[in-house]
Order: sequence, then structure tokens, then C-alpha cells
Amino acid sequence: MTAKELQVQCPCCGAHLRVDARSGKVFASSDKPRAKDLSEVVSRVQERSSKAADSFSAALEAERKRKQELEDLFRKAQDKVKQDGGGESGPDAPLDDRWR
Repeated sequence: MTAKELQVQCPCCGAHLRVDARSGKVFASSDKPRAKDLSEVVSRVQERSSKAADSFSAALEAERKRKQELEDLFRKAQDKVKQDGGGESGPDAPLDDRWR
């Protein structure tokens, strides 16, 4: 394809067209590959829906795993706070003399 040619796809039929940019004439066209029969189309649709269901279930399982990981981290942080004395001392005062 040269700089004077454009490659476009027909929005109606899906054919690929090579068009001269200056004159607008079509140099070449190729048809969109079509399904051979209805059973092939049905199998493609079923395959697509099964892939979508598989990816959804994988994403759902990943979210459940992530939820469990976050709960474990939270539980560990709670245990650490309990072991450290529960944070009874509170935060440091900003004007405390030890910082001067």
C-alpha cells in the first residue's frame, strides 16, 4: 500500500477496499469471510458465550481470593495492634520537646 492509497472497511458488508486517495476509485476489494452454514454460526456463538462465562467465573474467583487476602491482612494488622499494647500511648504531640 502506497501513500496515495487508503485501506478501508465497508460498514455495510464488511469488505476490505483499497481506494486511491486522489480520485476515490477502488483499486481492489476483498470480501469478508462468511460462515459456511448456520450450524457454524451457532457453534461460534456458543463458543463465544462459553468463553465469556469462563472469563467471568475466573474474574469472580480472583475477586474472592483477593477478598480473602485482604481479610487476612486486616486480621494480621489487628493482631499486631493487640500485641503492641493496643496503641494506648496515642500519637506523638507535634510540639513535644524531644524533637527540638
